[in-house]
Amino acid sequence: MIKLSPGDPPFRVTYFLLERQAIDFFLQGKMDKRWEEKLAGQPFIVPNSVYQSLGRLVKNFSESYRQAQPIFAFYKENNGVKNEPQSAATDQPLIGSYFVGSSKGDVVFLPDKIVPNLLETIRDSSREWKVFLDPARTESLPYPLVFRRYINRNDLDWFANEPVARFYSFITRDYMPPDFGYIQLRLFGLCTDDPPWYAFARYVGRIVRLRIALVENISDAPIKLGEVGFKEDNTERIHSREAAKSQFENGDLRHEPLFPMEMLKPGEKVAIPIEMQLAKNPETNDDLVTAANRPDIYDAIRTRGQLYFAASDASGPSGGITLPANVLVEMLGRSNQIVNLDRDYVLGPSVEIETLEADKVEFPFRQFDSSRIVIFDEDATGSCPYVYTNSGYSSTWHNEGVILRGNVGPRKEALEEKELDSFDGRILVKEKDPEDTFIDSVFVRAVYADGRQFVAYPRNPILHSTDGRRIRLRQGEEVLLSFEIPDSEKVRKFIFGAVGYYVPYKGVTYLQRSSVVRHK
Repeated sequence: MIKLSPGDPPFRVTYFLLERQAIDFFLQGKMDKRWEEKLAGQPFIVPNSVYQSLGRLVKNFSESYRQAQPIFAFYKENNGVKNEPQSAATDQPLIGSYFVGSSKGDVVFLPDKIVPNLLETIRDSSREWKVFLDPARTESLPYPLVFRRYINRNDLDWFANEPVARFYSFITRDYMPPDFGYIQLRLFGLCTDDPPWYAFARYVGRIVRLRIALVENISDAPIKLGEVGFKEDNTERIHSREAAKSQFENGDLRHEPLFPMEMLKPGEKVAIPIEMQLAKNPETNDDLVTAANRPDIYDAIRTRGQLYFAASDASGPSGGITLPANVLVEMLGRSNQIVNLDRDYVLGPSVEIETLEADKVEFPFRQFDSSRIVIFDEDATGSCPYVYTNSGYSSTWHNEGVILRGNVGPRKEALEEKELDSFDGRILVKEKDPEDTFIDSVFVRAVYADGRQFVAYPRNPILHSTDGRRIRLRQGEEVLLSFEIPDSEKVRKFIFGAVGYYVPYKGVTYLQRSSVVRHK
């Protein structure tokens, strides 16, 4: 008996990967059709095991914004190509919370105070630190060296104050993959591009992505959706994609109704959660190289005899470690493969759909590559440097947003001002993204209650005037600026101004984060 093809289906299947706030908007029913036509309106979401598992995680591991967040942007990536980031529509409903499993955790900046302790662990061979070279650093050793090692569950204590640590602890309670994430130590400068530089640490990990299949009626008439034929992997813990594939191959094909309303009108859609991927952010890639086969590096280390790695805190150097040549040589010998997160994992249940019945005809459920949709909070992720202030009543820094927005390249160097929410005489400017920022001058303008104004400049005279003498912030670097304002208690508002521009690194975009402190 020959089974003939049922012909072209009256529906279309499109796959998407939802990442960061895209998951929150999707679950809360706040997708905007000007962002992504395929997700226009709010489709019915099939409440399968993937949806239920995600719902429990979102409920238990979400954080609230200080206020409902109106500023978001998104981009779509198809076959590795991103479109230009677009802003949300002005009438977009506000969103008041975010799922930390998708929005935080790809990069966590570790406190400066723990860096000396981390440096000490390099001596312990059981910690399995490896060392690599940053080819972009042309300075002499040790400045091009970068230390990395994979984490274990005990390492979550290094950033236990971060909400994502609690999420990580929960999902790895039964199993943590050996390449779940890594800690990195490297050297950056303080105040100047010239050595000496100091060690800073960050954790690089994974975020949750939701893969969905969107079924859309592309005919001119309503269609009746019947049963969907699928296989299910009910594994609750983290597991490899190979393990999930094996579960599908050995599992039974089940048939269940897809859509309780059955009738799908022209243009209407049904969203089927397929899997939660535990993946790295591709923007955290870098250009580190191995040096296990570099005799010149071995010779340079042996000639030096030992290398010193200093640490830093908010007030300056606070200790470090001297590593003998034999320790570094031994480490280089076993650092023949970059510590990276190239392997993806599946978190919890997943499904594989094979058939879908429409108008009593069973059609194959075609498989396509996913497009990737990323929606992110522009106040926390984006391009151009970030401004932080401290109220003076707490030890935490408040994100005031970005400065020099859109000033790409020297020809667009310009002045930009922003009113500050809080100010205690200090401003921290961070360059978190893959770009270099060049700042020519900065100031704080104080407006008093009686209308008087006073302009204060930082202690560094280079930043007092727009004269072409610029400071440079590479990705992961920061500059701490101090200002003196007379009668500050009588000031009605503080306005921060900066003249400068930034230059994105070739071939990469935003979404990568790293952290270093520089002081002025």
